[in-house]
Amino acid sequence: MGDPRDRDRKPGSLVIPVLEVPMDPDALLELARQLYRVRLHDLAYDDWTEIAVSVAGYDDDPRPLGAIPEVRALFRELVATGLVALFTTSTIIRPAGFWVSVPGKGCPLGGLEVFLAAEGKFLHVTGEAQVHQADLIRFVEQAKGPLMERVCRTAAGLL
Repeated sequence: MGDPRDRDRKPGSLVIPVLEVPMDPDALLELARQLYRVRLHDLAYDDWTEIAVSVAGYDDDPRPLGAIPEVRALFRELVATGLVALFTTSTIIRPAGFWVSVPGKGCPLGGLEVFLAAEGKFLHVTGEAQVHQADLIRFVEQAKGPLMERVCRTAAGLL
């Protein structure tokens, strides 16, 4: 991922970090720094960058990503640190064909998908998905409330 503060980025940019499992604390910290910088750039230049994640190394595993314990553990860490609040809200609640496949399984995952997979509720992106209204409401309340507050409190120390 190049310098996300680059003024020459085109509006509506797309950032898809490909995560390795397990993710060591230093790599998670660097991911946090990069994502915070992207969002600061968005605020400074009245821009919006789509941020979603993909997980490498499981293409040959027949299980959906949300059913793989070490991937779910990483997703729980992304939720616990509040980083999921920086992601695009969802990659499944979009017009058909909006997201393309990247290294890892299926299309990239937005905040909602990571949040639900961390709880074992969202297991696979197949182009069709059913999200229960109560889960969506809970995600929005947490991502835009407590998780975002946690992100804002820690951002200053990371940059």
